[in-house]
Amino acid sequence: MKNKAKAIIRWKDLTTEQYIFLAKKVHGNIYDYSQVKYNGLSKKIKIICPTHGESLQFPKKHINTSGCKKCGREKSDNPTKVELKTKKEKKLAKKAAELFYEQFYSSDSVCEELNIGSNNSYKYGYLKGLLKKYDLYRDNSDRRGMNTRRYNVNEKFFDNIDTEEKAYILGFIYADGNIDQPPNNKLNINLQEKDIHILEDIRRIMEFDGIIGIYDTKKTHIMGKKLKSVQRTARMCISHNGIYNGLLK
Repeated sequence: MKNKAKAIIRWKDLTTEQYIFLAKKVHGNIYDYSQVKYNGLSKKIKIICPTHGESLQFPKKHINTSGCKKCGREKSDNPTKVELKTKKEKKLAKKAAELFYEQFYSSDSVCEELNIGSNNSYKYGYLKGLLKKYDLYRDNSDRRGMNTRRYNVNEKFFDNIDTEEKAYILGFIYADGNIDQPPNNKLNINLQEKDIHILEDIRRIMEFDGIIGIYDTKKTHIMGKKLKSVQRTARMCISHNGIYNGLLK
């Protein structure tokens, strides 16, 4: 490859016409140079901007910057592509935090819902990094909320099975639910996402104001054959001594 010789500008030897030629090479015909009188780098020249009018600038600074000072300030006030991208990403991060911590979506479900992290196989790692970037990450124990009850429920619901609704829910739990032993004392009911309306009915009848979470249940292999199928599961968890004791009666 041939070396390209760089042009050396001898600023002190330039004439006014030569300086104007250089300025137009950089800025085109945006500015009016009819008032320019070039007398070296140390003396300011008068530039006429079509938007902001006359302004005094040092010759070299005019060529090396955006030209007009006020035009430069306006450009800096307008969001750049990077700033717009950051603003959009921060908005997504806030929505992701809401789904992950408040609605108990799994990390895979959050990424799928918001169409993010498609190139990352480890979705939780991607989501954790996104939330940490915008100071939205919280410990998983805070997300699960199993150790500290933060909801209301009719704690005496199973003390007396005196309605058809109670009998139906009790039978449903025996068929599709499970109970964690102490110290959790937790009732879990898992259904496919398409049957989430059943959980919503049970939540209403039991006067439970907790959240029904959405999770991904992955099946990685069957009989040695790898699969990529993912089943979305709706899960309702109630951790309460009253409910636990009522079910054991």
